[in-house]
Amino acid sequence: MLVTMKKQNSNIARDDILSVRADTAAIRFADYLLAQAKQFEGKRSGKKTKLLLLASAAKLFDTVPPQDMRVSDICQGANASQGTYYLHFETKTDIVIELLSRFVDFEIGTMPVFARESHPFENVMKMVYWYEDSFRLNFGIMLYLVRLSDVHAELAEIWRRRAEFIVDRLLQWIGPYYDLDKEEDGHVRHMCFSVGSMMDESLFARYGIHGAAQSSQHDDFELVTELQAILIYRSIFAGNPPAKMLTVGKVFLPLIQVDTETGERM
Repeated sequence: MLVTMKKQNSNIARDDILSVRADTAAIRFADYLLAQAKQFEGKRSGKKTKLLLLASAAKLFDTVPPQDMRVSDICQGANASQGTYYLHFETKTDIVIELLSRFVDFEIGTMPVFARESHPFENVMKMVYWYEDSFRLNFGIMLYLVRLSDVHAELAEIWRRRAEFIVDRLLQWIGPYYDLDKEEDGHVRHMCFSVGSMMDESLFARYGIHGAAQSSQHDDFELVTELQAILIYRSIFAGNPPAKMLTVGKVFLPLIQVDTETGERM
């Protein structure tokens, strides 16, 4: 399997990469739901009430663990009665499943579009910035999705659907750089899942998804983001990105330059 890189714009500098984050529109889902509800301002609407209940739950996810979530708290945040709640949802589990399913559809809709004319590393950085910011802004929702998918089949399917779509989008972008047969396409898909899992595990550790957050020098957002981008770029294109396209992350390049035959550092 060969990577057939087309000639790229070699004049892109780190200032261009830094501007990528500003163009990456990660959004807090609770704010989006509230904005949707405002469309019904001044009107009595079941859709508005349901959106407010969903927004209230999304906010609570940031501070209340799944086992402590109460319908009364959701209703208080939405200024709705529990009777009204049960007109829209039969159980507490129902609102959790609908909220997480809606979030995945929403998140997919905010995923950045890869520009073919851009250097591949610019697109990798765009993807990593979006993923990191979306996770940070929607930490509580991600915590519920990850923890509950381990014990709830419907949420496990939502998590799988999310991963499949992101990988499909990556493959649409990566595909033209490769000359793939069917078997090789499967290998590249597996590679995308693997590097995505690596990034997920980094986020889970930093945000304490499976326990206490790991606070250290890894809290340096720019450093961690560029390292993630370098590793993803290397896994896809079998080489380092141009050093001039990095800021703090360029310190890693000498550490990961190795002879492919001997495994020794170059």
